[in-house]
Amino acid sequence: MIKRAFLMALALAACETSLPPGVDLAQETSSARPGPIINTAPESASLNHPGGTCLTPCRVDYLQKTRVILGKEGYKPIILNVPPGAADITLEMEPVGRSSPVEDLGLPDL
Repeated sequence: MIKRAFLMALALAACETSLPPGVDLAQETSSARPGPIINTAPESASLNHPGGTCLTPCRVDYLQKTRVILGKEGYKPIILNVPPGAADITLEMEPVGRSSPVEDLGLPDL
């Protein structure tokens, strides 16, 4: 009886997955297998998934292919279809607008 209880506790512990520090979780159900960690450069982009929103880095645990949208103020949004079993990824976000300061000397007098 003790051996059986030990084996059940061991099986339950094996099902638990711990997230690395600083990683948020987008999860469909507790039965979804661990999915990829999606990160962005720069970090802390909003990752919108069918169940809500998390900030990157964020692990996407879904049972089927899932469409996510990454967004951050000052950067172009990224639309991504994440299949089950995908690998971890870091996406470079493309800035929009001016990336360098305007030179005061180059402006005409008003």
